[in-house]
Amino acid sequence: MEDLGPGAPLAIDTTLKTELVYQRRFATRKEAREAIFEFIEVFYNRQRRHSSLGYVSPMEYEMKFEEEKRTRETKRAA
Repeated sequence: MEDLGPGAPLAIDTTLKTELVYQRRFATRKEAREAIFEFIEVFYNRQRRHSSLGYVSPMEYEMKFEEEKRTRETKRAA
């Protein structure tokens, strides 16, 4: 696993607070936990553009990686 450095926890904390927590009020802790889980799993980890990936989302990065892998394998087989 990649070492994201000492600023990584601060970065997600700031993003989470700015884009989710400060934008709404939660009726219960359960509601807050569910919203935070969804934010991290659905948006932050999958869709948000990451500088370490060349400013593409993890999904875009994986698709590009797989496409390049298939291209290399096709060239090797030829």
